[in-house]
Amino acid sequence: MADSIVVGCACGKRLSVRAEAAGKKTKCPRCGEVVRIPGPAGGSGKPATGRARAPRRAEGPVGARPAPVGPAPDTKPRSVTRSCPACSEAIPLAVQTCPHCGELLGARRRAAEEAAAEDGGTFAPEKAGIRAGMVGGIIIMAIAAIWFVGGLAAGILFYYPPVLFVIGIFAFVKGLVTGNVAGERTRRPRSRRPRRAG
Repeated sequence: MADSIVVGCACGKRLSVRAEAAGKKTKCPRCGEVVRIPGPAGGSGKPATGRARAPRRAEGPVGARPAPVGPAPDTKPRSVTRSCPACSEAIPLAVQTCPHCGELLGARRRAAEEAAAEDGGTFAPEKAGIRAGMVGGIIIMAIAAIWFVGGLAAGILFYYPPVLFVIGIFAFVKGLVTGNVAGERTRRPRSRRPRRAG
């Protein structure tokens, strides 16, 4: 009897497990897929012993036909795979990161795309300035003033610096009202201390 059994996962990883684990399940360390460890040649899932048991007699009414014996139904979970959009390798459906190229998949990919859309975009610097509170508003107004004056000195009239200046005023006022001096922060509720009995 062998000391270990080699089992293959759907992701291509080969696992070596102890023979005592025959018929049980284990998790693949690479992809997290549950892998069933096959039993010995008898198919019982338990290690074979020296004695064979006599078949059990069917109990039931006299003259009843025994149930037909056929192949056992396939209880092995079927591994559903998909191809990675970046490297086209076959990977298990449950995996959130491609083990071959590291591409984010499923929920992780959607979360990364949403975060990039929220932080990026056409007005990303303006949004960052507004989140920076009063200091961000002052910086935006200074950039707008320098841009406008520099354009006038060069004989070019830029239309965006006045808009940027208004965004700076908005950021400054919003930071003043919310108490955001140099960056967004969440307000903590004040905890009340119990009064001392005196």
